[in-house]
Parts: sequence; C-alpha cells; structure tokens
Amino acid sequence: MPELSTDKITQVVRSYFELAGHGSAEGSRSADEVAGLFADDAVFESGGGVHRGTEAIRSAYHALWDGREQEVDVVSLKVAGGEAAVHVQVSASGQRVDVIDVMTFDKDAKITSLRTY
Repeated sequence: MPELSTDKITQVVRSYFELAGHGSAEGSRSADEVAGLFADDAVFESGGGVHRGTEAIRSAYHALWDGREQEVDVVSLKVAGGEAAVHVQVSASGQRVDVIDVMTFDKDAKITSLRTY
C-alpha cells in the first residue's frame, strides 16, 4: 500500500480551508462538504466542544457557519507524516482572529482528528 503523501494531505487541508472561507449563503453546503473530508469515526474539537463521527461534525459546522460570512487566510501549513499543523487568520463580523489547527489523517487522507486552538 502506498504511503500517504505530503502533497495529498496538503491538498485536503487546502480544500478544508477553501470551504471554511465562505459567504453566508454557502454555509450549509460548505458544512456538508467539509464533513465529507472526515473519516467516519473522526473527532473534531473546537472551543471546548468535542464532536465524534461525521454526523456530529456536520452538525457542529452547520451551527458554526450557518448565516455567518467569514474569510480564512492560510498563514502557514506544515505537514509531517500523517499530521498537519496550520496557522490561519479568520475574519468575521469585523474581527480578525488567529487560529491554529492540528489535524491527523488516515491512509485514505481523510481527517481523523482536528483540534482547533
């Protein structure tokens, strides 16, 4: 079985953040598409909340994004093995926030965990 490539992980991470930077009309669609990037048993941790499985993750993103316009800029992306650390700046409601995301991936380049700081 071929080893998971840095390029493949980078592609998934960039897709994730392209979907995360959306207008309010796209919120529901983006949340569904983002959930598709996760493994079935994945864990998403954000703001103290832990969401397990793609249905819970989809619901979490719907709650986070529906009706919210935001822009996401990737500042730095580092991939090592089956993990990625990403520094992004999120602009929403006139505020800009720095966020660090740490992701792990399975052999199919599906996100198995994502923790937001």
